[in-house]
Parts: sequence; structure tokens; C-alpha cells
Amino acid sequence: MPGPRNSRSRSHKVAITIPEDLFQDAERAAKRLKMPRSQLYSRLLRSSLSRGRMRKLDQKKIDEINKMCQELDLSAGQFLEQAAHQLSKRTKWNPQGYPR
Repeated sequence: MPGPRNSRSRSHKVAITIPEDLFQDAERAAKRLKMPRSQLYSRLLRSSLSRGRMRKLDQKKIDEINKMCQELDLSAGQFLEQAAHQLSKRTKWNPQGYPR
């Protein structure tokens, strides 16, 4: 039975089948990064899953913005223009144009 969700101390052996070219690429990357292959696979999988969660959150934000646009009868461009205008009124800008 798997351990706690955030536990990194427990490990599980997993057999997977991957194409030869992908295996060779991973071998070279692991050697270049001086890390065991299993650590490389774990980091890549963790990163991929994290990006998937971020895409899900991003889509949720996009859906919320679209809903607000419909409620305000604005296009997405108009909404972003108004949001940027409101933000610029609350932000101090330095001479180079970057927010402080």
C-alpha cells in the first residue's frame, strides 16, 4: 500500500516499457546530470504532474475570466485592458518602466 501522499521516503519499483531512443536520451541526461536514472525519472514525472496541475488551475482562471466577461458584457481584450488600467493606477513605476 502506498505511503502518505507527500512522503518521499518510500519508494516503489515500477517496470515500464519505453522506446529505445527515449531510453538512450534519458541515459545520457542522467550521466550528464550525474544522477541515478531512477532519480531522473522521478524528477521528470514530478515536474510533469506539477505542470498538469498548473494547467488545470490556469484553465480554471481562464474560465472564471470568461464568466466575468460574459457577466460584464465585455470581450476578453476589453476586460484585460480595464484590469491593466486598474493595476497601473495602483502601481508605482520607475523611469525604466518596471514596477517597483
